[in-house]
Amino acid sequence: MKIRIGAVATGSCFLMLFSTTCQADETCAEAQSHSMMVSCANADFKLIDKSLSDKFEQVLSKIPGKRNDSVDWPKMRRHLINGQKQWTIFRQEDCASLFVANGIGQIRVLEELSCLKRHTERRIEDLDKWLQRFRENGA
Repeated sequence: MKIRIGAVATGSCFLMLFSTTCQADETCAEAQSHSMMVSCANADFKLIDKSLSDKFEQVLSKIPGKRNDSVDWPKMRRHLINGQKQWTIFRQEDCASLFVANGIGQIRVLEELSCLKRHTERRIEDLDKWLQRFRENGA
């Protein structure tokens, strides 16, 4: 699940290590053609999906490798990984149903990408709660 692209949000631009996304982001803000809107929405989703991957790796890195008296950490890790796989399937299927519901309209791709982004943002919030829990417990 590791996809590494360095990105930092600054104003209305994203500065990336190996692209001129700032210009592209400004172009996206003014996008009027359907193909440009789709291209921009896809780039936006890929960026948030990368953030999700990074966040998930952060959570996994906090889980100890060995069981202790109170927690079976390896079992918890397996459940978390399996849950992430199932969540990914849910996200894809839920948003695919939205795509189909929009029939043959041009908006369907944008709706699907918006759905994928919304689900991904919520999942990042859930993973942030895991990280907070680890911080509170001294991990």
